[in-house]
Amino acid sequence: MRAARRVPRKRLRARRSPAHTLGLVMELAYEMEEPLADSERFVRALGLIGHSLQADNDEAGEPTMSIVDAASARLADLKATWEKLLRTHRSGP
Repeated sequence: MRAARRVPRKRLRARRSPAHTLGLVMELAYEMEEPLADSERFVRALGLIGHSLQADNDEAGEPTMSIVDAASARLADLKATWEKLLRTHRSGP
């Protein structure tokens, strides 16, 4: 007689501690610092281009500045959230 076939069970994984998970999140936050700063510099450079175009009465200056204004606002929101995350981590849970 054949042995009964065992049903494969889902393996249990060890849960990560909250401290370990927080450490991973903070590592990712610190990795974001350089790309965030680069993005801010790119938007500032684009703003200089837009101002230059507007000074030369070029019609491309206004749409360029509209993009700069929108990107600057979104970057400011992102940076505020990023700084809040860092402040929260530094002050402790």
